[in-house]
Amino acid sequence: MEKLHFEEKLESDFLPFAQVEKNPIIEEWLFKKQSNSEFFMQAALRDRFCFLMTSAILRGQSLFRAELSDLCDFTFKTPQGKEILVLVIRVAIGKTNGLKTLYGRAIRNVDVRLCPVGSLGFYLFSRFHYANENLDFSSNEHWFPSKLLVEFGSKNSFDCMSDQAYAKTMKKSATN
Repeated sequence: MEKLHFEEKLESDFLPFAQVEKNPIIEEWLFKKQSNSEFFMQAALRDRFCFLMTSAILRGQSLFRAELSDLCDFTFKTPQGKEILVLVIRVAIGKTNGLKTLYGRAIRNVDVRLCPVGSLGFYLFSRFHYANENLDFSSNEHWFPSKLLVEFGSKNSFDCMSDQAYAKTMKKSATN
């Protein structure tokens, strides 16, 4: 119907991109949220990673279902000799995938506050250090099914976070 009526796409399809100037404000709120609590910090850092990574993967639902084994990184060397770290995530499940596998990617940002690669490091550090989550990396069968994003407080790394966990946080950030 939108296409038939020639409705403006800026107000629907491109709205997330039009809000990009608010990203530093949202990121700061997410980073400071629960920063004084080791207990709640993991969920806040997870949500911050989701926020920064969804610029590379537009459907958060695809990110929520990702496994740790869906991540990889490589270093890209520019013709000028500069090395750029690239984070790649395999998106095996999603609304638009069909029978093909899609990939999201992100590079380190000059502004560390907006860097999805650094935010992943903060999140995984909090998850494995503060939450004392232990994974057995001795064989692929032990850790491949582990979810990248887990529900806060869960002791089971094979259960992904709920669809609404991140949505609730983002709605709250809009009011703050």
